[in-house]
Amino acid sequence: MKNIPRILVVDDDESLRKMLSGILRIKGYEVATAETGAEAMVEAARAFVNVALIDLKLPDMSGIELLGRIKLATPLTEAIILTAHASLDTAVEATNKGAFSYLLKPCDIDKLLRHIHRALDQQQTQQEILRLASFPGMNPNPVLEVNAAGVITYLNPVAERLFPELAVAQPAPGALGDISASAATRSGERPELVRELRVGSTTFEQFLYPVPQSDLIRIYMLDVTERKRAAQALRENQARLDLALRSARMGVWHFDMIENRRYFDDQVCRLLGLDPATFNGTAEEFLGAIHPDDRETVKAALVRTIEQEVPYEPEYRAVWPDGSVHYITARGRLVRDDKGRPARINGIIWDITERKKSEEEQKLFRALVDQTTDAIEVLDPQTYRFLDVNQKACLALGYSREELLSLSAFDVDSTLDRSRAAEQTQKLRKFGSLTHEGRHRRKDGSEFPVEVSLGYVQLDRAYVVSVVRDITERKQAELALERANRALRTLSACNGALVHDRNEAELLASICRLIVETGGYRMAWVGFPEQDVAKTVRPVAHFGHEEGYLAAAKISWAAAGQSGWPYVPAPSRSTSTS
Repeated sequence: MKNIPRILVVDDDESLRKMLSGILRIKGYEVATAETGAEAMVEAARAFVNVALIDLKLPDMSGIELLGRIKLATPLTEAIILTAHASLDTAVEATNKGAFSYLLKPCDIDKLLRHIHRALDQQQTQQEILRLASFPGMNPNPVLEVNAAGVITYLNPVAERLFPELAVAQPAPGALGDISASAATRSGERPELVRELRVGSTTFEQFLYPVPQSDLIRIYMLDVTERKRAAQALRENQARLDLALRSARMGVWHFDMIENRRYFDDQVCRLLGLDPATFNGTAEEFLGAIHPDDRETVKAALVRTIEQEVPYEPEYRAVWPDGSVHYITARGRLVRDDKGRPARINGIIWDITERKKSEEEQKLFRALVDQTTDAIEVLDPQTYRFLDVNQKACLALGYSREELLSLSAFDVDSTLDRSRAAEQTQKLRKFGSLTHEGRHRRKDGSEFPVEVSLGYVQLDRAYVVSVVRDITERKQAELALERANRALRTLSACNGALVHDRNEAELLASICRLIVETGGYRMAWVGFPEQDVAKTVRPVAHFGHEEGYLAAAKISWAAAGQSGWPYVPAPSRSTSTS
């Protein structure tokens, strides 16, 4: 029977504990909760915890302290730190303490579930290592045992096949013999990596594992040949990439989260105005080279990359020692260690000063001329008065440019609510762009449907740029399509009635009903021509708002022309049919 993973939720917020507990139970997990660090340790002692979700700030201790205690008691327990007070220092400290990941509250539930799933996968891998340690004969890699004197006491079948000379040589010769002496004094539950060993064309990693209640040391040999080859290929690719970047005058850097240190090549230092000979990689040195107004942006981008696993993509200004300002853009990506923990960020930077200058000079001009088939309007974000318009806007609305510049968007858009203008501006500043449909009113009073795309632009001052598209043809096409679809649905429904109805009367009644209910008509009827003198038409079925219409209409087929349709005289009283 498969064990159900046990999740421990540690948070002093009762509502959050209840919410997470409910979601995790629905997902099939066993859940325990704790309000304090002390309660969490009791729960961890009561039964094994697969994953602990730990709030950074608890009433009796910090979440990082609790993390250390749980890891000391049960090393296989994985922990995810949750916090609403993120900082780079706490992220690095949590990682060093063994946290699997570090998430910002309020966290996305789907993302949290993915992190839990990955943590359980990593835990399962560690458990498999320990399981194989209990059954060395099942291990697909070489396993040996030596005693404190260095005498080999066991070789598993794989080791016997790869190292047949060890089965007859005592004590363990060469490299294995000097391992035993140092290993005899070691203790612990997890294998400890000693070194790499090359045997022919194969590369092994050697792990030591003291056998409990004995003087034996178990030596695990893990074949890492393919991994080493892949690492070498990666290094070669990186060297080629570095050459290409340097040719393009780009700088290469990485941030080591474990050491909390930045490693910049000479080009990065030059772009930031730093001296490569004296740069020590500290946060203070790096931030000191950045314009004061941009430092928080850079810090926030770094925290976002670590917590949300998004690319590191800030733009900022570097201030050189001579006071000159240079615009820089950076690109970086988070790298995790072999346990899935954030370990470093690799990236590049390059100078975009010239591009920035060009953009500042051309932004307003481009905002006016882009998509010239549409009307483009520049508005004041406070009053929504027109500050500038292109020729298409004048033609579409029937005003001259001078006339439009004396008006506001409220004068030409009947759907705008003046009382909500400030609210819309705030949304626009927050999201950067908004799109909505409205109706624009021409100078002659006629109206037409439009799609309006708004953008918030900050240059020498704030502007709202409005791109307006006439969607009359699109709306007409949508209406025609809806009518055609309605007709097809009606025809399909009538075909169904033709198959299922049992007699003619039932069929005709169904058809009338379907024409009204599915086709959208107010009333439908069916009549048979009579062979009497008046050549009357006798209604046999109808549905909808008939209201006496058929009796008053005196329908006759006497005057039917070539079309074959009966003559219907005007009713004696007002009726509504379609």
